[in-house]
Amino acid sequence: MTQEHILDLHRSFLIQNITMVNPVLDELIEIRLLTREQYNCVWYKPISQEQMRELYNQINGWIHSAKDKVYESLKKANPIVIENLEKNIANLERRPQPAYKYGDVLKVDCTGASRTTTTQNNLIEEGVRASETMAQTDSVIMLQYKDIIKKVAKRRNIDPALIAGIISRSSRGGDLLNDGWGFDNDSFGLMQICKRFYTLVGEWNSEEHLHQAAGILVDMIDTIKRKFPEWTMAQQLKGGIAAYNCGPLRVDSYNEIDKFTVSQDYSNDVIARAHWFKINWYQ
Repeated sequence: MTQEHILDLHRSFLIQNITMVNPVLDELIEIRLLTREQYNCVWYKPISQEQMRELYNQINGWIHSAKDKVYESLKKANPIVIENLEKNIANLERRPQPAYKYGDVLKVDCTGASRTTTTQNNLIEEGVRASETMAQTDSVIMLQYKDIIKKVAKRRNIDPALIAGIISRSSRGGDLLNDGWGFDNDSFGLMQICKRFYTLVGEWNSEEHLHQAAGILVDMIDTIKRKFPEWTMAQQLKGGIAAYNCGPLRVDSYNEIDKFTVSQDYSNDVIARAHWFKINWYQ
């Protein structure tokens, strides 16, 4: 099996942190790795994050040697960003990492919160940066649950950052709840379990509640694994998160994974928030 390139392994980090894209485009077209049409597709995007996403679209399927040149160009134009990335990689390699049954959340790509979600939360920005902002805000109230989340995640053999990401998205750490209930009085607790489909267990912010919800999440991931055996582990994990919100029958394709989730961004927003919790809480 071919090892994933560093560009693919750290796509989310690079998309959100690279700011100097145009010099990279100039170099890539000069060495004839990009066509003029590809160059324009990236160059005309209004912000650097959108430029990076389009650049990833253009280099999708490139061989490692070509991606090496892209990486080196990014490094020349954004030295501090790449230096920080390489330091983080080195630190992770020195530190033993738990092998979760359902994979590493940092390897799951995401686009972050939609305009609908960010507007509801009074944010001007959208995408991954908005998701990270909300996760950081929620971390203050969620700090009291940090150890419980880790305990439950260990029992369920999933990344604790996933649970934290769902709590942040579903209830803003409990801040959106009224006596433990969501706005429609249909879903309960930090991770919003629907009473119509499950017999509720424990108090809204209890370990029992988190254990039940994490069990539901695991069941959804397993269901998506059976439904889409050809998907990668990272894709199956993301599909399971979408299914946690809308049900596995409504997850039809990876390209439209959030088509039937709330605000059509649930899994992408949860993953982006989980990335923040992974980096800041659980590494």
